[in-house]
Amino acid sequence: MSFTGFLLKQIIGLALLLGLFLAAAQADRRVALVIGNADYRSEARLRNPRNDADDVAAAFERLGFAVEKHHDLTFAGMRRALRSFARDAAGADMAVVFFAGHGMEVGGRNYLIPTDAELATDLDLDYEAFEIETVVNAVSRADGLKLVILDACRDNPFAVQMELTRQSRSIGRGFKRVEPNDGGTLIAYSAAAGTTADDGNGRNSPYTQALLEHLEEPGLEIRLLFGKVRDTVFERTSRQAKRQRPAEYGSLPGRAIYLIPPDSGGGNPPPHSVETVWATLEGTDDIPLLEAFRQQYGADNPYYDTLAMRRIEAVSRAGKEGSGTVAIHSVTVDAGMTVAQALKRIRENEFLTGAMPEDTPKEGMLAAGTRKFPGAASRSALVAAMQAEQREMVEEIWAKRRGDLPLKDINAFVTLASIVEKETAIAGERPRVAGVFVNRLRKGMKLQSDSTLIYGLFGGEGRPADYVLKRSDLEKITPYNTYKVQGLPPGPIAIPSRASLEAVANPSANDELYFVSDGDGGHVFAKTLSDHNTNVRRWREIERNRAEGKGNSGASSGGDRLAMLDSAAQSPAADAGVPIPVMRQKAIFYQERSGSEAGTAVAGATVWSIVQESPGGSAPAEPAIRAETTIPEYGLTMEMTIRRNVDESLPASHVIELFFRVPDTFNGLGIADVQRITFKETEQEPGNALVGVAAPIDTNVFLIALTRASAATTANLDLMRGRQWIDIPMQYVSGRRALIVLEKGDTGQRVFDEVLAAWKAS
Repeated sequence: MSFTGFLLKQIIGLALLLGLFLAAAQADRRVALVIGNADYRSEARLRNPRNDADDVAAAFERLGFAVEKHHDLTFAGMRRALRSFARDAAGADMAVVFFAGHGMEVGGRNYLIPTDAELATDLDLDYEAFEIETVVNAVSRADGLKLVILDACRDNPFAVQMELTRQSRSIGRGFKRVEPNDGGTLIAYSAAAGTTADDGNGRNSPYTQALLEHLEEPGLEIRLLFGKVRDTVFERTSRQAKRQRPAEYGSLPGRAIYLIPPDSGGGNPPPHSVETVWATLEGTDDIPLLEAFRQQYGADNPYYDTLAMRRIEAVSRAGKEGSGTVAIHSVTVDAGMTVAQALKRIRENEFLTGAMPEDTPKEGMLAAGTRKFPGAASRSALVAAMQAEQREMVEEIWAKRRGDLPLKDINAFVTLASIVEKETAIAGERPRVAGVFVNRLRKGMKLQSDSTLIYGLFGGEGRPADYVLKRSDLEKITPYNTYKVQGLPPGPIAIPSRASLEAVANPSANDELYFVSDGDGGHVFAKTLSDHNTNVRRWREIERNRAEGKGNSGASSGGDRLAMLDSAAQSPAADAGVPIPVMRQKAIFYQERSGSEAGTAVAGATVWSIVQESPGGSAPAEPAIRAETTIPEYGLTMEMTIRRNVDESLPASHVIELFFRVPDTFNGLGIADVQRITFKETEQEPGNALVGVAAPIDTNVFLIALTRASAATTANLDLMRGRQWIDIPMQYVSGRRALIVLEKGDTGQRVFDEVLAAWKAS
């Protein structure tokens, strides 16, 4: 072993022993989110939250926490940080959020204030600030200690300027006491309920200074730790006009909880991966240690090698010790994207640096998922890591494939998996869909997949948003037109997920050769053309009923129309829009924590379709957009219709109608309020709200009238046309808040494209 390798082993072993793994009984995984908001746009800059965040982050890193640190977060930035951390906290042994900055209590509710907040009225709080319960929810999925530390009760300039729109509301002094119901949760306030905290005159606030003094004391049980912090702050401010007494609220278990156990010596650290080691080193200023890390791990891990190299460069430029923790950013690549679309997202990520790689990865050969990176990571290194991860996964699954597959090589394997990825979003159907394609390959039948047809027409850039697929496109000869060419296309058409790769490696064993929509977002499978024709006729009946306004259940075909053109039931060819294939797209249902229930995030499904609706008055019916969403776990359904408006009595360009159905057992008692609808590019983004006015018609029934002004109409239509995800926030009759997030997917995008084109032509 080289000296640097020996040095790294010894140093990392010591670092892990004293930090992340302080003792054999120490928690396995610790995560922390640290936010310091100082540079408020509409108010004077706070003196020390940036220093507070830097120093607290460094302390938690020394305690073995994987720390995500941010300065001066806007509303969108705080939302992204909290959502990302909530996922990281799931299953952690300890999860901590520390916030330094402005906070306030209004109408009995506590808020943390992002740097871009203006808060002209109390109504702005729900849209420009975060309730503390949102922060508590972010740590709630941890298995062990859930800790929220708030140095945020400072004298608040927003309270002076804010207009109260409700006489029943008042602006409190400091924060209101909040007792978390979830066991194992502790909320530490820098000042007791109804009082404010001092900024102090030093590097840190008095509270953070005391916290730093006691946080790393060995053998200090968590309740005693905060007791000592409380006593220290009170003693140091006792001679001031405004004494400051911190307070803690919560419900911890009867056992002792330590950040550093009483006897933390001895033993060897457990095995560690490159990710674990880097989590310990990413904020270090020790250049020899970083160079040793590169020597030991760099050759096999170009992504982490680049991060270490950039950390060395940053420390060298600073020319001093203690340059602080690197902020954590992320980029997401979704399964089903093409490589071109994934590279575009990586290229446009503002936190990545450097040029894109000279050699474009092969289609399908980038790993989907979210990549987190500290500081300014290299685009080329990130792409290299994603290529390596996808190659390893593909080779692993290919090696375990069933022996009788009609796939000549690994390229054919990835190609078929990419088609399965695009043809259905229902995980349980993927092996069966894969089985249909495998059976057709064995029999020499054409695959007849719309997804390959579209790829042949438009390549990796994807179909333009304003292009309506026509029947004449089916006649265009490309290597990817599986309506015309035999067998598989020459290569993948998208990035396949692990689920699609595994479905192709072990497809369902049956004799099925066809599938078509079941009218409810799923598929009906058939072994014979005769049975398939019967299924096709049922689907066409659904389409006719939908067009005549008799119903809209399901409203569309499955992920493709296998053998639809061969079917005796098909209509004569025409240069008209191809019937839209409908499948269930994703829906995610989030609920905030309530007094008796934890926050939840459960999966549902959305079926998009085109329905015929009158735009108002006596005007004849025309195409409108319909989304039918189901959340099976709660028995909740939502029907959303977007239509044009020509009724002069309603000053709106378009109208969005929302109708919820809830079971009698629904603990929210019903939906009381929906205030906006937001369109966004990715599931994680905050997005942009449509310009309009929301109005409740009745419990569970709402109408959103979109502003008729020309500029607003253009902006609204651009959002509807170009964004892929939709947020619908709501509030229950019981007061609890929830959020439904809808995915358009290819099917929804086609629905929007065709309806918007029809509106434009009318």
